[in-house]
Amino acid sequence: MTFGWLAGEIIRRASGETPRAYIRNNIAKPLDAELLLGAPVDRPHDVAEIVPPQPDKTPVSLSDIARHTVQNPVRDANAANLSAWRAAEIPAVNIHATAASLGRMYGALANGGAIDGVELISREGLAAMLRPLGGGHDEMLGPRQWAAGVALNTGGLYGPSPQAFRHSGWGGSFGFADLKQDAALPMSLIA
Repeated sequence: MTFGWLAGEIIRRASGETPRAYIRNNIAKPLDAELLLGAPVDRPHDVAEIVPPQPDKTPVSLSDIARHTVQNPVRDANAANLSAWRAAEIPAVNIHATAASLGRMYGALANGGAIDGVELISREGLAAMLRPLGGGHDEMLGPRQWAAGVALNTGGLYGPSPQAFRHSGWGGSFGFADLKQDAALPMSLIA
């Protein structure tokens, strides 16, 4: 959550636009993609319900940092189904998109930053975005190598390519790109 607020403020100060407007004007419209920061209130039936997870029957032992992260306060997955949540401009967690739209965005990234004549980011910017940050161990999520806003494919969760990168979403959705394959696949574990 923290990363989204910080990145959103950088967007606002650098562009003069809110994160919602910036995504709409600089990513969604040029790609002709449905990528929305906050779902439109007039389209409630276009948004899938988040199904809360079942209680963990074999809970893991959490570090103090992880415990404070998930229990202060305890998050209620049902909150994401409320119309106020869906409409909110929360940069870290509230992108609503179709699988095809995520595929176009990740496709541009997999293709060096551009697709169909639309450049989202320069090759140099993409290289900077994918530069590893931190030590490779996330105190909350365990072994994970973060870059600027995406997780690198350490551990092979997204296939064998070390050039793949991704971001997962609440409710089982995720998207990723693989620079080696010039391929991007949006996926959802729930229909």
